[in-house]
Amino acid sequence: MLHFHFPTSSRRAAVEKVGRVSAGAFPALDVAGRSFHSGAAAYTKSLGILRALVSDRALRRHVEARDFLMIEEELLGEDKVGAALTGRGVAARDNSFWDVLWRTMQASAKAELERLESVPVAKADTVGVEIQFDFINPEAVAAIEGSRFAMITNVSAGTRAGIRESILTGYEEGLHPSVLARSLKNDIGLTKPQARALANYRRALTSGNFTGALSQDLRDHRFDTTLNRLRRVGGKLDAGKADKIVDRYRKRLLQHRANTIARTELNRAAHAGQQEVWRQAQTQGLLPKDARKVWFTNDPCPLCAPIPGMNPNGVGLTEAFDTLTGSLLHPPVHPNCMCGIGTKRVKGERPKA
Repeated sequence: MLHFHFPTSSRRAAVEKVGRVSAGAFPALDVAGRSFHSGAAAYTKSLGILRALVSDRALRRHVEARDFLMIEEELLGEDKVGAALTGRGVAARDNSFWDVLWRTMQASAKAELERLESVPVAKADTVGVEIQFDFINPEAVAAIEGSRFAMITNVSAGTRAGIRESILTGYEEGLHPSVLARSLKNDIGLTKPQARALANYRRALTSGNFTGALSQDLRDHRFDTTLNRLRRVGGKLDAGKADKIVDRYRKRLLQHRANTIARTELNRAAHAGQQEVWRQAQTQGLLPKDARKVWFTNDPCPLCAPIPGMNPNGVGLTEAFDTLTGSLLHPPVHPNCMCGIGTKRVKGERPKA
C-alpha cells in the first residue's frame, strides 16, 4: 500500500518537458514519456524471446507442408506473445515489457497523488490531504488486468496480421521453404502494412526498381549511394547485397513498430494509473462526487480533435468519454495518440487556500 501525506505548504518539483508536452498540463503523458526508451527496448527484447521459442525444424516442416495454421501456431501459438511480453524468458535483472508498463502505472499514480495538492478537494479547509492508495483492492486489480489484457490483445492482433501477410507473400513469390521459414521468423513483430511494405521493397530491389526503393521513408540511407549509382547505369543488385539491404529495412520497420507500441501502451498504462487515483480519492471523499474530468488534445488528429466538443462539460471521474471510436475512460484513442485528461473544478467549489 502507498501512503502519502501532502501538506499545503509543500512545493511541487519542477519537471522537464517531454517532447512538445508540458508535464504540468499532461502529467500522465510526462510519466509515460520518461519510460519511452526503456519500454521500446523491453518490447524489442520480447520479440527476441518470441523468436527463441520457435523450433526452426518444426517451422520448416510446416512451411514445406503449406500448413498455414501450424505455421502460425509455431510462430505465435500457445500464448507465446503474452508470455514474452509479460516476462517468460526474461532474466531476473531485466525488465519485461509488462514490468515497464506496471512501473509506469505506479509512477503515474504517484504523480497524480502529488498533483492533487493543487486542485480543489473535499477537505479543502484541512492543513493537508491524506490519501490511502493501493493497487491491491479488487477494483484496482481489475483495472490492472484490463490494461494487461488490452496490451497483449493489441500487440497479438497486429503481429498475427503481419505474419499472415508474410506467409501469403512468401508463397506468392515462390520462396524456397528454408528461405521462407527464416524470413517468417525474422518478420515476427511486423504489422500487416509493414509486412507488405517489406515485400514491396524486396521486389523493387530485385527487379531493378531503385526509384521505388529509394522512396521508402524508413530505408537505411547508407545504401542510397549504391542504389542511385545502379539506377543511373541500369545495373543490377546481387542477391547477397539485396538481402542485406532488405534486412536493414526490416530492422528499421521493427524499431518503428517498437516505438509505436511503447508510446501507445505506456500512454494507456499511465492514464490507467491516473484514473485509478481519481477513483480511490473520490471513494475516500477527497474528491467531490460531482468532480469531472476533461479531455485535452495535443496536436490532434481527425479522430481526437472532436472529442472535447463531444464532451463539452467533461464527464464524471469514473465515466467514459464519447469518441468517434466508441466510449473510452481515458486515452489513447489510436496508436501514437498524445491526448491527455485532467480534473475540472465543479462550479461553486472553493479552491484551497
